[in-house]
Amino acid sequence: MKVEIHPLSPLPLPEASVYDSYDFCHLNAPRADKVINLCGTDSKSKVKIALTAGKRDGKWMAPFSAPFSSIRVKNGVNTAALTEFFNEVSHVLDAPLKLTLPPSLYNPDLQQATWYAALSAGAQQMPLWLNHHFPLERMADYRTALSPSARNKLNAALRVMYDFTPCAALEDAYAIIEANRAAHGYPLRMTLEQLRQTAAVVHIDSAVLSLDDTPVAAAIVYHVTPGIVQVIYWGDTAAPEAPHPMNRLAYELFTHYYNCGLKIVDIGPSTSPEEPNPGLATFKESIGCVATLKPTLVLNASDNITHA
Repeated sequence: MKVEIHPLSPLPLPEASVYDSYDFCHLNAPRADKVINLCGTDSKSKVKIALTAGKRDGKWMAPFSAPFSSIRVKNGVNTAALTEFFNEVSHVLDAPLKLTLPPSLYNPDLQQATWYAALSAGAQQMPLWLNHHFPLERMADYRTALSPSARNKLNAALRVMYDFTPCAALEDAYAIIEANRAAHGYPLRMTLEQLRQTAAVVHIDSAVLSLDDTPVAAAIVYHVTPGIVQVIYWGDTAAPEAPHPMNRLAYELFTHYYNCGLKIVDIGPSTSPEEPNPGLATFKESIGCVATLKPTLVLNASDNITHA
């Protein structure tokens, strides 16, 4: 296999997720100094494997502006071919490549094969992220998936006359998230305008939970792959008159997407190696979520390469 570097352009391979689509990468290209496609070709110059990467601060990153990045492959590509691809990548790049793969809920066979192939090609395993998702099949008997404490909180929240709007205005949901992040001292990395721009290339849902016409909790959700949505932001206003809004919001979100026929709600990372957050992980597990690992690997470039 030969690996070639090409400028960012549409690829003749199935998209693994919306984050690997040309439109998403093109939209976010200004966030990197340079964006390329790494294309693994066969003896007939047909692209069989591809990865989009961006260069920032002298290092290649995949993703360069997304939660994770997936290898795009032609049907029939196996682990041996993936290993060969990563071996060749290290010979064509002029700097290390940091690759963050999706958690295994996204195409588990490909994720595991990619993980193994990168390690076999000499990639360094970085500390793992913990990710949580909710399998929507659990909605058939949701309460059995809850911890006793979460079950009691949900029962209390269900007695409150909350109103759930699954398709609210983006600015309404964002205002709640912004207030929540400010109250906790957490950064909010995307502006409202950036989310509006993203909505042009990603199907985004803005859900709001209200009490007496006053918004008390919200979620901003991306449709990432067929059957899977990802909660990008969620939070509440901590209003004292609104008991357990996050337990009710989670229930309403899960119910909505279950009724829509989807398979999984990805709640996203719960703790990182740099910022452990066991409380967040405990909350997500209490509402029925399942933990998986999101790996990050660093593939070093060959010393004799001076350009890319």
